[in-house]
Amino acid sequence: MLPKGAAAQGTSRGGGGGAGRLNGLPDRVLIRVLWHLKPWKAARTSLLSRRLSVLWASSFATALRLDIRQPCACRGGDLPPAEAFADFVKHLLLRRNPFVLLDAIRLCWSHPTRDGDADTWVAYAVRHGAKEVELSGEHHVEYPRPDYSSFVSCENPGNIRLKIVKLIHVRLDGVTLTQLSSGCKLLEELELRDCTVEGNEIQSTSLKCLNMISCKFADGFRVSSPNLVSLRCIRPFGYVPMIQNVGFLVAATIVLDDRCLRSDHHWAQKQDDKDESDHDDDYFALAGSENSDDNSSAYAAAQDSGDSKHNEFDDSDAYYDSEWSDRTVWYSDIADEQKKPYMYLIKGNNRSADGHGDECSESSIDFGGSGMLSSLSNVKTMDLLAHPGEVVLKRELQSCPDFKNLKTLSVGEWCLTPQLDALATILGRSPNLEKLSLHLDMAFNSRTGINPRGSSFSCSNLKMVEITCCNRDFMVHILAKFFGANGIPREKILVRLIANTGNVKGGAGFQEKRKAESDAENRDAKQMKPGN
Repeated sequence: MLPKGAAAQGTSRGGGGGAGRLNGLPDRVLIRVLWHLKPWKAARTSLLSRRLSVLWASSFATALRLDIRQPCACRGGDLPPAEAFADFVKHLLLRRNPFVLLDAIRLCWSHPTRDGDADTWVAYAVRHGAKEVELSGEHHVEYPRPDYSSFVSCENPGNIRLKIVKLIHVRLDGVTLTQLSSGCKLLEELELRDCTVEGNEIQSTSLKCLNMISCKFADGFRVSSPNLVSLRCIRPFGYVPMIQNVGFLVAATIVLDDRCLRSDHHWAQKQDDKDESDHDDDYFALAGSENSDDNSSAYAAAQDSGDSKHNEFDDSDAYYDSEWSDRTVWYSDIADEQKKPYMYLIKGNNRSADGHGDECSESSIDFGGSGMLSSLSNVKTMDLLAHPGEVVLKRELQSCPDFKNLKTLSVGEWCLTPQLDALATILGRSPNLEKLSLHLDMAFNSRTGINPRGSSFSCSNLKMVEITCCNRDFMVHILAKFFGANGIPREKILVRLIANTGNVKGGAGFQEKRKAESDAENRDAKQMKPGN
């Protein structure tokens, strides 16, 4: 605890009025300010006044959450040498009260020094009861391979409290995955982001939430976690993981791109020069509380890491600039608007009538994901997002199971086949579906050969259909007729129209579509987070 009357201790060290104004603030306000600073920045405030020195030292001694992220200096830039930073962290940790348990630590991978490195600090956190560890190597030149034994380094393994592990831009082999699964008996949430996964399996009986975002997987990789309730597999590279033994799964988000699965596709992340997370406020807002609320939209994150870092999209960035702004309306309000195919892109993704275009269509290649839909048959919320002609989902749909528990479904343009039979199939297998969200591609020249006659389904419990598309996308009218022919009136169809006022690769309109596509996933992932 902080010493009572800290506000009255000491006087300003400086002669300026700034320190005097700081002394006029209550302790709780100054402590909150200090918590929002990196430790080395907070330490410098001790020079402003003796009172700040006392507050910083006292609050850090009992800190429950530590953020000691410092990007690796091997890429250059104005960063302190690894030795100087390690020396600072060493003395920083010596200031902590050893009898106060940690809740969480965030750090970057670092080169070994005589005063320790990231492995040393992870081991320290685990020994001091950390429940959450985030380790990032994204500023390192190569994908580093940390010593993962530090995650289970404790004299008494029964004292390991680790529940949440987040790994970014690192390598994991089979031994590592086994260590995390068998050594962390309480592990409930595992997030892998932009990782090279060289092992063959994630197998854990305690795991409840698994997020795999923009990771490269070895052939044959599978997930077997019988108590898993939330799964997100976003833009896997090389191989789509096989999902097995997940009978209690409640929410699942699958985002696939065949271009990421090609053997000749270049997988290299463009480094982000920022050394701070966009969610620091969330991380420190509940400093000292048990649960962190540091969730962000997985799909948006995947789009950012996939579109701008991994993938080589079309060169097109010119398209029709609509006079309309973004709007959300009931379909009945736009049913009488211009109803003709409108080619608003000057150049764009080449989509043929069969939906394949330039996408990978080699059916003989094993892209993984075998039995995916069957494994998701018990979920209540499901997002299946991909471009037209996606190979794995199209293959798995041939043996589509019944989704008897499914209440909320989001799908991408991959299911808008010429006869809409793929969409009809999945809807017909979801008798208790209540809400359907359709996210149409923002970039296309024109759709041809769409004729849904003959495709039918029965979905009597469906209460709302939400379609996200560009303004003047003629497909919305075809879909409205398709739903109407199957007993879904236009009064139940909500349309989110996105204005084409930005660059396809990163403009405002495209960002809005990303946000729209992530709504269902973000809501249910947060709801399913362990402890909620």
